[in-house]
Amino acid sequence: MMKASVRGMLCVVAILALTLPAAAEMTKTATIDVGDLAAPRQSTLYDQTANWDGGLSSTQDFVNPAYDAYDAEGADDFEVTWADGWNVEQVAVVAGYWSGSGPAESVHVTIYADAGGLPGAAVCTYPSNTYVDDANNLFTMTFATPCYLPMGTYWVNAQGRTDYATAGQYGWGTEAAATGAEGVWRNPGDGFGNGCTTWTPRSGCGYDTLGYSFRILGENAPPGDTPTPPPGGGGGEPIPTMNAYGIFAMVALLLGIAVLVIIRRR
Repeated sequence: MMKASVRGMLCVVAILALTLPAAAEMTKTATIDVGDLAAPRQSTLYDQTANWDGGLSSTQDFVNPAYDAYDAEGADDFEVTWADGWNVEQVAVVAGYWSGSGPAESVHVTIYADAGGLPGAAVCTYPSNTYVDDANNLFTMTFATPCYLPMGTYWVNAQGRTDYATAGQYGWGTEAAATGAEGVWRNPGDGFGNGCTTWTPRSGCGYDTLGYSFRILGENAPPGDTPTPPPGGGGGEPIPTMNAYGIFAMVALLLGIAVLVIIRRR
C-alpha cells in the first residue's frame, strides 16, 4: 500500500513538472513591431511614448502561483507641474505579449511618492483594473475615482496580471533613453536571477533601455481644489460618510438604549 502511494505521489510530481516551463523559456524582455499609437482619450497631462523602441520588459503578475518567482514590476517617474496639482483619471501604457498573444486579465496601477529618486509610499493604488487595448499596443486604464496629486515628483507602476499557460508573458514598453530619473525594476522572487529584488535602476539590472513608455491623463486641478487622494490600499474607492438622517437615527438609537438601561435599573 505504501509503495502504491509513493508511486502515485511521483506521478503527480512528474505531471506538475511537465506543465511548468523550463527556466530558460521564461525571459524578462522581448521585441515586437512598433505601430502608431492611438490619440489620447482624455487631456494628456504627461506623455512619454514618443521614443518606444519596440522593446518590452517583463512587468507581470503571473496568475499561476508556480511562477511567482518571476513576478516583476517596473516604475518610472513624472513631474506634476501645475501649481494646484493634477486629478489623474487615466494611465495609459505601451504594452504587449510574447510567448503568447494575451490577453492580460487586468492591470494593477500604483502611483508612488518620490523617495530620493526611487518609488516611495503608495499615494493611489488601483488593483485589477480593466483596460482598453487599442489593438496597437496602447493599454488605457480608467479610474473610478481620480487620483489627486499635488505639485511634485511621482512614480507610476503598471503590472499586467496574466496567465502564462494561456496568454504568455506580458511586458511594459521601453524607451532607450531615460526621461527624468532612470526607470526602475524589481523581481522580488529573483526568478530572472539578476538580483534586483527591490527597486533598482534598470541599468543595474542589466537593461540597456532605461525608461518606460506611458501617459498620464486627466485634468489640472482647479485653483484651491485639494481633494483627499484615495487611500493607498483602497483601489481608489470613496470612503462612505454619514448624512444628517444617519446621524439622527444614531442619536435616537443611543437615547433609546439609555432609556432601557434606566428602566431596568428601577
